[in-house]
Amino acid sequence: MLLYLIVAIVVGFLIYKILTKPRLQANEDFYEQHGVKVNFKEGTITIRNHRYTVNQVTGIKIIEPGSGKLTTRGVEIEVDDFEKPIHKITIGGFGNQQKMFAQRLSVALRKAGGPNFV
Repeated sequence: MLLYLIVAIVVGFLIYKILTKPRLQANEDFYEQHGVKVNFKEGTITIRNHRYTVNQVTGIKIIEPGSGKLTTRGVEIEVDDFEKPIHKITIGGFGNQQKMFAQRLSVALRKAGGPNFV
């Protein structure tokens, strides 16, 4: 009985994570999704707790499962930083979610005065 309860909790948690995936938030001042926020007026990007100017972003790479870098789909954001030059963003869901995130991020960076990666 305890095993069924544990399995039900795990399945419930996975369903909850899928249904409450990070939502896209965007307006005239900022873009935010998957723990990445681009502030258009300040010209900054915040990746979780790391903050950079948008011109410090040197690349955006889409990572497919099995490519050796991530076991799940995601995006790598490369920045001009010695301490943490690569930020891996895991993106769940189905379809081409990582491609859409990379495109939106590129548009947001360009809108904030940064480089173009499309």
